[in-house]
Amino acid sequence: LSGLAAVVALGLAAPAFAQDKAVAESLFNAGKTAMDAGDYKTACKNFAESQRQDPSQGTLLNLGRCNELQGKLASAWSYYKEAARMAQLKGDADRAEAGRKLAAELEPKLSKLTVSIAAPTPGLVVARIRKDDGERVEIGGGVMGVAIDVDAGAYTIEASAPGHKKWTGEVTVGANADK
Repeated sequence: LSGLAAVVALGLAAPAFAQDKAVAESLFNAGKTAMDAGDYKTACKNFAESQRQDPSQGTLLNLGRCNELQGKLASAWSYYKEAARMAQLKGDADRAEAGRKLAAELEPKLSKLTVSIAAPTPGLVVARIRKDDGERVEIGGGVMGVAIDVDAGAYTIEASAPGHKKWTGEVTVGANADK
């Protein structure tokens, strides 16, 4: 690599800058304050951005907690599992165990959604859209017929394929191991 290309390439591989860490810490502290005040939506938003700026297992554990307090158990479970993986990789046995324990406690409570199709259709795209925040997740063919962990709430299911009329349906997934 030469000149500017080398600088850019090196910059892409660099760890979080001190400024990113300072921003992450400020966001983390704002998340803790919001969580203490019972504003879990704001807390989760702050923790998520802190995690984006400077990933850490402690932030993931807090993301799990604020999602759990909002009743978003599948999201909480996945954050706890990711925190355990990250902590294990970093040699933090206490946080790894905490993440595994918290995930294990939630696992029997996870609600599941199964989407099945009658017959494969070329070009079929199926998606679930969470009504409370509009999050759209495409459901690939390998997931059809498989019970997947989802947060409780209302979803729109959309299916479309070239040459076919678009189909939509509504489903509400209940809390506490609903299927």
